[in-house]
Amino acid sequence: MLKKINDFKLLMHRVVIEEPKGPPAKAVAEELGKPQFTLYRELNPDDDGAKLDAAHLLPIMLVTGDDRPLQFLAGHMGKRVVDMDRRPDARDMAEECLQAYPAVTAFVEAARGDDAGLVGLGVLLETAVGELEDIYTRWREQNGEGRSRVTA
Repeated sequence: MLKKINDFKLLMHRVVIEEPKGPPAKAVAEELGKPQFTLYRELNPDDDGAKLDAAHLLPIMLVTGDDRPLQFLAGHMGKRVVDMDRRPDARDMAEECLQAYPAVTAFVEAARGDDAGLVGLGVLLETAVGELEDIYTRWREQNGEGRSRVTA
């Protein structure tokens, strides 16, 4: 359990401090209403004395636009995260279906083989699921189902 907590602390450090595409850590600290040095200490994976408040997790993900912490937590609970804003990338349903076949086939073939690594298989799974989600989204749009939203 301690290893998972340390892995999560390291991930949060990377999301806020090391991610070159994200906003600067100073902007994240300002959004959270705390001094930058405090945020740096809370995100230091080697500092067991400082803890990042769980209430800051969502604001950090919103400011950085990075959902890796959510993916991490879901994965450790045996769940997966679905992107409700995913947009199909093909012109029509027929093209969406044609894109899904090779993705699903590649996953199945890799899973049946002896040399499929966990990470590689996971990437193939996510690609296949993404293509299937595109078909589902296209179907909803064509059948007037629109976009479902989960509200709290």
